[in-house]
Amino acid sequence: MEPRWDMEEFDRLKNAQINSIKQRNANPDAIASTVASKITYGDQHIFAKPLSGTVESVEAITIEDLKEFYESYFAPNI
Repeated sequence: MEPRWDMEEFDRLKNAQINSIKQRNANPDAIASTVASKITYGDQHIFAKPLSGTVESVEAITIEDLKEFYESYFAPNI
């Protein structure tokens, strides 16, 4: 079983994720949670980063990144 690597679908999902992040960033409760995590763990700690990423981190993902991840971490179960 091999993925299609459909660029149009990739762009659709990437844009949907970016829009979701922008909505989160406009929500006062989400902003407070992000700030509290940064204060608790420090700016550079993994727990201070939003699970869904940032606009910048999602924009940086390419379909080639997905292909590399797939090749590295997915294998058929034998």
